[in-house]
Amino acid sequence: MKTTVLTLLLIVMTNAEGIAQKGNQWVDKVYSIRGNWSVQKENKEMYFVLGGDFYTLAGPDLKLYLSQKEMSEINNRDAIDKEGGVYVASLKSNKGAQKYKFPPEVNIADYKSLVIHCQKFSVVWGGIDLMDEE
Repeated sequence: MKTTVLTLLLIVMTNAEGIAQKGNQWVDKVYSIRGNWSVQKENKEMYFVLGGDFYTLAGPDLKLYLSQKEMSEINNRDAIDKEGGVYVASLKSNKGAQKYKFPPEVNIADYKSLVIHCQKFSVVWGGIDLMDEE
């Protein structure tokens, strides 16, 4: 009985604080991207987390943006920063584990994708489609 109650409590707590979304599927545009990712909630703040197996080709000005378009609607050379994209952060590295805090004023549910974009040359590396949580 105690084990069942503790398990149920753990499930409820994990849903309230923890992984909101996760995957390892990327939508490649100009360059290949691979590795695990997740969207996590910690202490009422949302984060985008890349796993240790994350890898993509290095670029001169790679940034993360939230977009109101799905990845299938985004072209290889769209200027995400000028098309309603919301800046999240500059990519720290083209490989390995990383963690990025979403801007606090942003409601993730208002966006359909998270995009890796080279702002300097308006090149879309690729990204992920976010799940609709409604």
